[in-house]
Amino acid sequence: MSQSFGLNDIIVLLSVGGLTALFFIWKSSTANSIAKSSVAPPLSTNHFSKAATTDLQVTLKPSSKKSITAKLSESEKKINLVFFYGSQTGTAEDLANRLSKELNTKFQFNSLICDPEEYDMNELYSIPSNVLVVFMLATYGEGEPTDNMVEFYDQLMKGQGKGDDDGVEIEDDFDDPDASSLRYVIFGLGNKTYEHFNAMSRRVDKRLKALGAKRIGAAGEGDDDGSLEDDYLNWKAGILKDIAAFFHVDSTSSSTSQNNRTLPHNPSFELIEELNENDPDKIYYGELTSNSPRRWHTPLESAQVERSGYQVFVEKSEISSYDAKHPYYAAVTQSRPLYTNGFDEFTFNNPKIKIIPPSVESRFTTSGNKISIIRQCLHLDIDIEGSGLKYETGDHIGVYPSNSEDEVLALARALNIESKLNDTFTIKPKTSTDKIPFPVPTTYRTALTYYLDLRPELKQHQLEVLAKYATDENEKKKLFEYVDSREKYLEEVEKTQMNLKDILLKFKSVKIPLVVIMTEILSRTVVRYYSISSSSLQHPNTVSVTAVVVRYALSQDTQVAIKEGLSTSWFQRLHESQSAGILNDPNSTTVPKLSVPMYIRSSQFRLPKQHSIPVVMVGPGTGVAPFRGFARERVELAKRGESVGPTWLFFGCRDPEIDFMYKEELANIEKEISGTDFEWKLITAFSRVKGEKKVYVQHRLKEHQARVWELLNGLGGYFYVCGDAKSMAKDVTAALQSMAVECGGMDEEGAKQWVKTLKSGGRYQEDVWA
Repeated sequence: MSQSFGLNDIIVLLSVGGLTALFFIWKSSTANSIAKSSVAPPLSTNHFSKAATTDLQVTLKPSSKKSITAKLSESEKKINLVFFYGSQTGTAEDLANRLSKELNTKFQFNSLICDPEEYDMNELYSIPSNVLVVFMLATYGEGEPTDNMVEFYDQLMKGQGKGDDDGVEIEDDFDDPDASSLRYVIFGLGNKTYEHFNAMSRRVDKRLKALGAKRIGAAGEGDDDGSLEDDYLNWKAGILKDIAAFFHVDSTSSSTSQNNRTLPHNPSFELIEELNENDPDKIYYGELTSNSPRRWHTPLESAQVERSGYQVFVEKSEISSYDAKHPYYAAVTQSRPLYTNGFDEFTFNNPKIKIIPPSVESRFTTSGNKISIIRQCLHLDIDIEGSGLKYETGDHIGVYPSNSEDEVLALARALNIESKLNDTFTIKPKTSTDKIPFPVPTTYRTALTYYLDLRPELKQHQLEVLAKYATDENEKKKLFEYVDSREKYLEEVEKTQMNLKDILLKFKSVKIPLVVIMTEILSRTVVRYYSISSSSLQHPNTVSVTAVVVRYALSQDTQVAIKEGLSTSWFQRLHESQSAGILNDPNSTTVPKLSVPMYIRSSQFRLPKQHSIPVVMVGPGTGVAPFRGFARERVELAKRGESVGPTWLFFGCRDPEIDFMYKEELANIEKEISGTDFEWKLITAFSRVKGEKKVYVQHRLKEHQARVWELLNGLGGYFYVCGDAKSMAKDVTAALQSMAVECGGMDEEGAKQWVKTLKSGGRYQEDVWA
């Protein structure tokens, strides 16, 4: 049945349309006014107006986080720059502090250094245009933000900008912030070994420009696969001029030249030695925390409370949750070695041992011009029962290692403070914008054991500071030569890994204040991550770690030094203590020394949710760690009667009689799944068997490519790689592409696209490291 419109109908329609249009115009103008109200008004001088800050704060939503605008207005000194760092291992934070210090020395500029996780980043767009913002952003894993950048990054990118999505084409929205007053500098820290090189800095840079912000100078990019330090120094040379021009300062004036070298060093902090009679409950003894000192006790009156043979300690204060800044202190329930009689050999013209950490005295032998160091790999089970911590198979554990007593004593002797290691001190910043680097008050022994990393070789800027404290002119000249000559520095300091103790023993006239050592020379000990090698389904209260002990020899001057990795040598000490039955002092209330400060870092490295989907795993060496967890998970599911898809593991090592980790356990899976229809396949590759050809996992992939192709392309399986990113992961990708050509009939370009599609669809996952 047909209908016609009359005049009244037309009037009604026009009225509705007009009202609708007016509504959207009103909504848009309101949104624009809200967005604009959060932008600081232009300032007539190079100073942050307190009045302007008061106006700004009225428009901001209440936040439990620190206020950027409040910090700027409350500072006793004019703030010229605000630094934001995205740091996973401390490098980006270190560069932020270094650049801030240099800008203050050269131009007397003052900076505020901010952890984005701690500040209300909605106020970023309220920073006035005469205050320069500096971003130092590391890219983590496969194009992911660092933990402390996740919240801000998701907010900025509206949940986009992940994986192959570069996040540039984000649809405009009426509630996008107005960043037209933002002026910024950006430097990215990445590694070209990974597919999404410097993804964070590139995406943030593009997004900020799309929002109206203006970048000052070139965007810097550091490549850790080459020399990130060289990349930073090359970028810094230009960006210092750009920053000087931004603030209308002459970058070539005498105050910014090497004449500063003749000026005495000015520490940013003051060290105050406290009386030992201070309330011990207010002193930090190695605990990591974001608020106040932590104390422990045994849960029962008995002095030796044990659960299944190991000690249990409980925190006195109830803790609701644990994270990177407030980790859980967990017990090691058991540990065991995974290698048998393996050695690494090093050849030197003059193998005269110079530095031997006591912990390795029994772990090497010499013969002629060769030094043989024992190879060790450890499995540790860590108890999280009662902590409230939960993990999923494939997650990472973050741990905070400590230095050995031998290392602490060696540095204390070089600093001539051995007699005062147990003395208490505190640190106070000279300005409100400087951040105290670790919990205080504390003791020198505690700081050197738990809070500061004693092992890294010194950088050129640190040697420049030491040079100013050298009283011998020849030593001063030599130290400045390291500062001025990159080539000499690389050959004599970086290549030989000369740390603070080594430098002090070589340049004995350097008498440097302890406050400078604690706040400018030694950096904070940072978290180390390991793939969890247990199954949360099978062992929800136990987190397993698989780690090779890093130990090697290198030339240092005319002799040989033996070095160890900080985290893995700490694991070694925990293992030896646990094996020997050594216990913590049951009457102590401070940090249980034989415990692991840890937290769980969620990962995207996951088994398919549908258990019947096939999986193919490639994990040579310790790359097998997460796949042990994956295998245990699938075996447990199969034993419970679940339908589990084919599960193949390609494992590689040097020699099956030396470093075939979990050999018996993996071989025993066949017995565990007998009576089920679960298809389990272990394929091995050995590269150092005497008299045999070297075989690697990519070779085994090619041998079995027909079945692997069927599992992946025919049955929609998932493919996983864990281990070395620089060589192995690339070779495995090449093997997959070759398989697509030979088994799938694709051309080379089609094979590359097939692998890319697997990755973008989440069916090709990597947990790799450089």
